[in-house]
Amino acid sequence: MKKSTRNAGIVIAIALLLIFVTITNTLLAFRMASNQTKDSGIDRLKVISGELRSTINEADKYAMELALRAREYVSDRTALTAFIFDEKKELDKGSRKGCFNLYIAGPGWDIIPGFTDRSPDFVATERDWYKGAVRKAGSAYVSSPYTDVVTGDICYTVSVMLGDRETVIGVDYTMESIRDHIKEMFSDKTGNAIVVTEDGIIAGCRDESLIRSKLIEVLPEYAGIYALAKSKKDVATSHIKADHLYENLFAVEAGSGWYLIFSQNDWEMYGNAYLQMIFMLILSLSLMGVVTVLYMLVLRNQARAEQAFAAKDEFLLSITDKLSKPLARIRELSHNDMVAQSDNYEAEFAGIHAACEQLSEMIGQIVSYSSIIKSGKKQEKPLNTAIRGGITSRFRTIIVVFMVAVMIISMYGNISATYREGHSTMQNEVSAFREPLSKWIDTNKSILDMFCSIISARPEMLEDYTGTINYLNDIKQQYPEISIAYMSSPKLDPCVYMNDGWTPGEGWLLEERPWYKNTMESESGWSISAPYTDDKTELYCVTFSKQVFDEVTGELLGVFGIDFYIEELVGILGSSYSENGYAFLADSTGYIINHPYGSYQMTADHKTNVSDLNYGSAPVDGHTTRLLVDYDNELKVMIASRDEESDFTIYCIGDFRSIYGRVVIDGAVVFAAFLICIILVYRLMTDLMYKQDEYSRSMQEAADAAIAAGKAKSQFLAQMS
Repeated sequence: MKKSTRNAGIVIAIALLLIFVTITNTLLAFRMASNQTKDSGIDRLKVISGELRSTINEADKYAMELALRAREYVSDRTALTAFIFDEKKELDKGSRKGCFNLYIAGPGWDIIPGFTDRSPDFVATERDWYKGAVRKAGSAYVSSPYTDVVTGDICYTVSVMLGDRETVIGVDYTMESIRDHIKEMFSDKTGNAIVVTEDGIIAGCRDESLIRSKLIEVLPEYAGIYALAKSKKDVATSHIKADHLYENLFAVEAGSGWYLIFSQNDWEMYGNAYLQMIFMLILSLSLMGVVTVLYMLVLRNQARAEQAFAAKDEFLLSITDKLSKPLARIRELSHNDMVAQSDNYEAEFAGIHAACEQLSEMIGQIVSYSSIIKSGKKQEKPLNTAIRGGITSRFRTIIVVFMVAVMIISMYGNISATYREGHSTMQNEVSAFREPLSKWIDTNKSILDMFCSIISARPEMLEDYTGTINYLNDIKQQYPEISIAYMSSPKLDPCVYMNDGWTPGEGWLLEERPWYKNTMESESGWSISAPYTDDKTELYCVTFSKQVFDEVTGELLGVFGIDFYIEELVGILGSSYSENGYAFLADSTGYIINHPYGSYQMTADHKTNVSDLNYGSAPVDGHTTRLLVDYDNELKVMIASRDEESDFTIYCIGDFRSIYGRVVIDGAVVFAAFLICIILVYRLMTDLMYKQDEYSRSMQEAADAAIAAGKAKSQFLAQMS
């Protein structure tokens, strides 16, 4: 009874441990898989929003460029009209994707190519594109989508106010590029994707019939995530009930007041996590079922064996009782008396004979069972079924091996999921810092392109040194992020026109300047230099430079350069410094620009290259992680990503314990729980095997006793005969 109670306790302990491991493993696997999926969704939305931002930036840049060029003709309405219509002809040739019209207006007048059938009450200064540009006070304004009165197509307008603060130039774009971004967002044919303007108007949607509608009216369930995205700099997320499933929402600002919203239901997003969870449940429940069925089988066999032994003992007692009196009587009588009174003892002899026959059958059965125990063969007789289906050492080994396999599979799933989550975290970290780098580059490149276009359209300005210097100085004053601006060419005299009036000294060669050489050798026609420290401000600067060609003749005019401060970018990376990790930037040659460790920080007199440190071992693909011992002798996780345009590299360093610490902790918990289960199962099965051996030994002893009884039976029957 004590052993049965103890075994029952062991089975309960095994069941509880397996339940604990199953629930823990399932929850951990699902949480990590869902986190990884969610992070991937966020990262995907960031990438697409960055592409949409680039599209809008291109539109902004072109509008700003037109504004700068148009301001030269504001005082001459005839020249201004010719300028607008000339640019319209270029657009008609397909020079800019999605851009199909431009126009300009001021108080009491407007120039709108192709707009001849206008309403008498049409007033350009009352239009949204005009009012929006005035509110932006010199910055580009992007309107909500509307139906163009000329073409009838859905479009949007980018407009900019000129320096006179009353003239506004506008450029119309089709929704073609927006549709491309929408298609990219749901390329897997699942979920929904929406582009919403700052005014809450749908500019793009998977269901194009909703374009130009108010989000809050046609899709009120998205109003919450839209409001959250407007108040948050990073990606906003939400989880709402939709029909029978929940829907996961992501939203982010994509530039110029436009927002991207992406949604997917739980099954589409977490389907793989659900399948993994179901698999782990089936595996664990199968293991629990095997152990439970095995234990119930052994208990049944034990009950049968005990019942068989009880029946055997009862039968032997019955036989003994039946034979005791006749045998005693026989011993009292002599042989002669028995012969003389045979008729009187006939009934007693008949009873003795019947008892002997039953005893003989019982003994034969026990002897037969003895041979079965020795041979291991199955038999359908009552006593033999007592241990049928019992446990062998081979069966015990199979069960233990199965449990070890389940443990390995569970630990592998747990550890791999934790690793993937940490790996995804590092990838998202480096992507998060690449995004402001790309945005910073796109913005500055737009400024560079804008002024290069102006010089390309007006090459005669280079013949006026003083006028060009003043023009470059206007650029400097308009953009505080610019350190200096200059136009350079060996054909110019001097070879460099710089906004502060600086001129090269004797022996200074333009062809030997790195920024000039790199730009002239660049296949793309432009380049970004390695950072340097400005002598006057002691701030970090980088040179954006581009080849400039005469737009009419195609002649190379020279290289236009702008030195931008990068303090904003360094500050963004510097904000990453924490006890759990940091990020730093390296230039195209591998020199570290910013770093939390002062000795690695770039100064005017000192530079440190990543190739001289452990950071140099990291592939700069934005996907591969590496372990390293950092400057503080702590184990860290590293990932690096290179920006193709600037050739800058962002390094993200994370603390190993915060990234992969759960691999060790969760793995140790799962391993310990499974190990205890395996030990308990092994001990339980060993104990049950011991019981079986006890039953077998008891039956063997009964069989041996039966053999001895058989010999006595023979002697007794001989005596009776």
